[in-house]
Amino acid sequence: PPHLEEFRLVSERAVIVDFKVDPYHDFAREEWYKRISDIYGESPQEFENNFKKIDDSKIIYLKNKYKISYAVLFTETNSSLNVIYENKKYKIVSLD
Repeated sequence: PPHLEEFRLVSERAVIVDFKVDPYHDFAREEWYKRISDIYGESPQEFENNFKKIDDSKIIYLKNKYKISYAVLFTETNSSLNVIYENKKYKIVSLD
């Protein structure tokens, strides 16, 4: 989810995109923006709402495009994917 910057540090896992990173080079900035758009959409005001509404087909699309094994979703996000961890705010689904 957007604004979960500490996840990379706490989980010791890679992430598709770090929301607050601003790449220094134009080519890196283009890739960063493409990843933001793929996951959250075009409008920063809608990032969190878009991510809460993400569906399984989009998650599978992202899995295939970025070779991811897990997704961190809001607990309220509807998904039929295998939940391997859940608390009051987030859940982790396995994509393997």
